[in-house]
Amino acid sequence: MTPYYIQNGVRRALAAMEAGQLTIRAYINRPGQRPTLRRVSLEQLFLPKRRVEIDARYMRIQPPIREPIEVDPLGQPGQGRAVPLQDVRLV
Repeated sequence: MTPYYIQNGVRRALAAMEAGQLTIRAYINRPGQRPTLRRVSLEQLFLPKRRVEIDARYMRIQPPIREPIEVDPLGQPGQGRAVPLQDVRLV
């Protein structure tokens, strides 16, 4: 399975995980190609943060998640630290 770096939708991905979803819809951005919409496993997702605040934006998210997140294949130039979604803490 290809690992992906979340560019947009960290809170939605976390809310999906907390709700027990196994997959989420995502636009996959690959250099030189048009974005493709697919379902990806939450286990494939990485993000730059170890902790995400439970704020008003997070509290407004109502699973099931309908709006797709945006991801890039992991390892693209410009990506920072990559933390597996399952290792991220809500604080």
